[in-house]
Amino acid sequence: MIKRSFAVLAAAVALGVLSVGTAQAAPADTAPCKSGGYANYVDPATDLPFANQGQCVSVVNHGGILVPVEEEPSVIATLTNIPADGWMGFTCRVELDVSGPAGTYLVESYRNGHFYRGEDIVVP
Repeated sequence: MIKRSFAVLAAAVALGVLSVGTAQAAPADTAPCKSGGYANYVDPATDLPFANQGQCVSVVNHGGILVPVEEEPSVIATLTNIPADGWMGFTCRVELDVSGPAGTYLVESYRNGHFYRGEDIVVP
């Protein structure tokens, strides 16, 4: 009788160990990386957008957090020609409305399709 009870107890313990051993962590959600979605996120290690779906999925599968790409601030430029006696008979006034974080933005001027001048604009 003791041998039989021991066998039943050993079987129950073995089943319990087996059921605990098969428990797994829930898989990471890689859906945001698929169908081109990887382009909406940056690699937290490099702060650069993912080059492909595989890089994005790899970060998620290794416990990384997807960081959304920050949108560039919008810039509205208003050009006004002002008659003058200066170079080529006119000057140009530019007003910028920058909707974005404070910082320095490079404003480039082009004339006839060629770079003319660049200037830093500081937004407080």
